[in-house]
Amino acid sequence: MKKILKFIARPIKLYIDNHLYKIIIKIIDILHIKFPKKADFIIIGSHGLGRNAFLLFLQYCNVRVNWYYAFEGYYKRCYMYLSLLLFKPKNRICAMTFAELNVEKENKIVEKINQKIPTIVLTRDPISILKTHINLRGISKHCDTAIQTTITKQNNSYIIIKNALDSIHDRICYRDYKNDKITESKKPSLDFLHYLIETTSYKKDDKIKEIVLFSSLYRVLKDKISELIFIDMQNLSKDNAFNTMQNLAKKFNFQCPNSKDFFTHKLYGDITALIPLTISINGGGEDHIFNHTANISQRKMHQKCKQYIF
Repeated sequence: MKKILKFIARPIKLYIDNHLYKIIIKIIDILHIKFPKKADFIIIGSHGLGRNAFLLFLQYCNVRVNWYYAFEGYYKRCYMYLSLLLFKPKNRICAMTFAELNVEKENKIVEKINQKIPTIVLTRDPISILKTHINLRGISKHCDTAIQTTITKQNNSYIIIKNALDSIHDRICYRDYKNDKITESKKPSLDFLHYLIETTSYKKDDKIKEIVLFSSLYRVLKDKISELIFIDMQNLSKDNAFNTMQNLAKKFNFQCPNSKDFFTHKLYGDITALIPLTISINGGGEDHIFNHTANISQRKMHQKCKQYIF
């Protein structure tokens, strides 16, 4: 019966998530309603700290977390936190994530937190953070997302005529900064440092900040913090991540990981530059091997990781 009710409720919940969330938050603001007291800890982790990997590690341990980006705006972010806490299953650990500074009405969101809880602060030396962003690879806006892989038979053996992975070099690009605009580059550019400095808390203005925000985000949230736990990015490396998550599991009483393999894989590597794409594999000929087309997207890769409502 519970599964049937959940099946019926899902499309209603999706409709609310996509269309009615703004009305709900406006009502909450009028009535001065706070978030439910269901968060177990807060995560302060700006970009370039292994934050996404850390959230995946937590979800692997059955911790309920939120993913967000500044462009989602006040109403969407506020509704996300509300859903995260309101629909928290019984006996499941829940964490609220904060990753950017000067987002829309951030103080108003913080005021809705109605409890003081432990806070994990992800850290890394600033030079390494800047270096990571300069070397960050992405997918070019000028490439074709359809990539063909063909396997054929020649002289009683099967060979790959064209391999989709060979196209990765044409798709990869880096970020550059020219004439006050972010542009693409085929190699890392130190000119991008000018933009990166603008996105740190070092630059005092009202623009959204994305990196090197350890102390700045702490000052925003300090009245809601009962304890600070610092985790350096080295603690999340393939050699240390498993032990780090075991220690955190004991501290916060979430599911302790029992397999080390998950924590030794590289996340968000070069393959990211191949996504989204369509790969067609055609055996062809009389000795038809297979004929298959696969559509691969970031959403499909992460759909199991981004379920923070149910």
